[in-house]
Amino acid sequence: MSRSSKTIAKFAWFNIFIIIAGAITCSIPFLLSLLGSINNNHDKKYILIDGKSIVEAKTGLEDDEQYTAFDINNDSEELSDCTWSVAKKSGQEGINVQIENGLLNYTFNNIGTAIYTITCSKQDYTSSTLDVRFNISEQTISIEASDASNPNIIDIPLNAYSQKEFVAKFDNQILSDCTWNYVNIVTSTTVTGLTLDPIDGILTWDSSFSNTIKVINIKITCAKVGYTTGELIVAITVSNELTIYGSSTIETNETSICDDNSFLYVAKCFGQDMQDVTWTIFENPDSLAGITIDSSTGALNWTASTTSSDNIGSHTITIKCTKTDYVEATKQITFVVNAKQIVITGQTNGDNISIDQWTSGFKKYVSTCGGNTLTGVTWSITNYDGLDGKITINSSNGTFNYDDTITNGSYYITIGCTKTDYLDGSLTFILHVKSMQIEISGSTTIIVNQHDAGTEAYTATCEANATLSGAVWSVVDNAGLIGFSINSSSGVITWTDSASYTVGNYNISIKCTKAPYIVGTYNILFKVVFNLPNSYFIGLDDTIFSLPYSNDATTPGTSLYALCNYDYHNTCFSFGSFQGKLKGIHFGSDWDALTTAPANFCRYLFYDSTLTSIDAVDFPKNITTAGAYSLYAMFYQCTNLQTLPSEFNIPQVISNLPDHYCFRMFEDCSSLQTLPSGFTLMKNKNISTIGEECFDSMFEDCSSLQTLPIGFGMPISASSATRFAAQMFYGCTILQPLDDYDYEAPCFLKIPMLSGVSNCHWMFNNCIALQSYWSQLSSSQGSPSSGQHIGILRN
Repeated sequence: MSRSSKTIAKFAWFNIFIIIAGAITCSIPFLLSLLGSINNNHDKKYILIDGKSIVEAKTGLEDDEQYTAFDINNDSEELSDCTWSVAKKSGQEGINVQIENGLLNYTFNNIGTAIYTITCSKQDYTSSTLDVRFNISEQTISIEASDASNPNIIDIPLNAYSQKEFVAKFDNQILSDCTWNYVNIVTSTTVTGLTLDPIDGILTWDSSFSNTIKVINIKITCAKVGYTTGELIVAITVSNELTIYGSSTIETNETSICDDNSFLYVAKCFGQDMQDVTWTIFENPDSLAGITIDSSTGALNWTASTTSSDNIGSHTITIKCTKTDYVEATKQITFVVNAKQIVITGQTNGDNISIDQWTSGFKKYVSTCGGNTLTGVTWSITNYDGLDGKITINSSNGTFNYDDTITNGSYYITIGCTKTDYLDGSLTFILHVKSMQIEISGSTTIIVNQHDAGTEAYTATCEANATLSGAVWSVVDNAGLIGFSINSSSGVITWTDSASYTVGNYNISIKCTKAPYIVGTYNILFKVVFNLPNSYFIGLDDTIFSLPYSNDATTPGTSLYALCNYDYHNTCFSFGSFQGKLKGIHFGSDWDALTTAPANFCRYLFYDSTLTSIDAVDFPKNITTAGAYSLYAMFYQCTNLQTLPSEFNIPQVISNLPDHYCFRMFEDCSSLQTLPSGFTLMKNKNISTIGEECFDSMFEDCSSLQTLPIGFGMPISASSATRFAAQMFYGCTILQPLDDYDYEAPCFLKIPMLSGVSNCHWMFNNCIALQSYWSQLSSSQGSPSSGQHIGILRN
């Protein structure tokens, strides 16, 4: 039941109660008089106050309650403009209560019970009142240490003078005006030398307390009127135990210990530094010579023997610290004395040596100790790794020598260095012997036109000799190309009149030899392409490729597809292996006179190539008739193709679109993100017929395609073949629509349906980003998720 409903119910029961009570206690005349009185006062307006009548509260806390006034005569609507007031009726003092707009705020500083009367007044209404009873209970005080340490334990060193501050809190708020006190729990009295400030809660102790009392438990209290007194039991412990701090192990070579005597020891009691202590060496069982300790500072000094190895090993001594009235402390210290260590370092290349086969040389090693170069040492080789007799080291100066009889490979060599009273030095390094391999550099692919002769130069190099001279070049395999040769001394390849070469790819192999280097070989892809008149061409970077045509420019003799012998997967004109940026596809101005494009025109032109972009595409502009499979899969599976040129003009004067026209044209171009602004399928709005699978799968699986250009559109004809746009955008998972109210945009809500045919079967299947648009299609349009078609733009 709502608040308004509850209020109406209260008022209804109130009226019933008055009527029944009048019937029982009054005479009939009185009842008639009462009814008359009620009737005479039927124009009065009454206010009812709704809210808590009993409030539970605690001292020291501020809170509020909301009260609401209702107009009973007007279906218990809330009154937003009455005047609220509050007045104390009876009970405990120390209460602050205020009301504004029905919000009652209160704060209590005393415990007990109090009743306040809330009044709501409004002109033309009978004022309404509500008595609110406040039951006020104590707020419990908690005591904590101000330094966030454990407040229940205080450890005091002997003869110490210090203090610890406590704070009182309620509801996690600091209570600043309570009264502090403490007592000894055992005797219920205070203790000499221990005081607690009654206002600030600071517990202070002096030396008289810590000299006479060892352990005591006190109870600290904080009291305030209206609050439950806070209590805290504190255990105070006085101790005189000393502790020595400093290193337990000192390790050094057999030389003078650090000159700054940095091995310093300190004495503490409960973490506090102790002054006026006395330090001694308590035990020295090994009679370690030259060791002393400063009796007042705890600084340990030691000078080891520099003339013998007597001190090498571990030695344990014990030091002691004493102070009057404190328990003395001892600490064991272990001295580890090491012999001086020889370290071997190489002259170059770190610890390893890399050499070329059939070379000899040396590498110098040095021995050091503590960063100083040693003299009078003896060098040796302790591991030859099978190279005995082929490597040596000078025993006095550390020069490592190798000769030219070592075969290629990696060898693990260990050398050593010794000196009296020093620990032996040892170093293992790898001797890498590399074969001298001739490497050939130059073009890996040579593309030539028929009828052309040419040359290509190659260079021989080696790591040990940047450019080889005197090398001999030869052809290992010329793939049967007559007239193909290489200059034996210069490495220049020559081919003559390649008109006799059949168009295709040839794998050529050349080699370069020179003693004693390992022979280098090199494979070259030699591509021969058609060489027809170049007024009509495909421009690939800076290389011109002729496009097939007949002498009669108005009727091309055959299609590009036919010239490739029906092998469109990887042939000269399918450019299946093309990589990089295409300069342009141009058909020349003479071709604008053409009115008919042959079947298979540009079919599979760049199938499965790694083409990334095209600067320009300029199709013949006046073609009115196109053969079947024109532009079929022209860029199919060009997965690296990212952009198309702004003037990408598909021939659109055509009125009869043939079968498979543009079918799969950009399928699987997964990197294609946008189409140029001029890209449209509606340049000619008078299409008579649309062939089978005309635009089928045109952008299928273009998973990076984000949107379509304004004016993209699609032609619709009364004579449209089956599946002419089926799966056109299948798998374009992030494709977004443009403005739904722009009729030139590919909007998907206004487009009419072509019921009963499968023209657009699954046109937008798996276009995840368009699902919200599908859901808005009316039932008369069908659903692309269950139907066989979805509408497209009319022209």
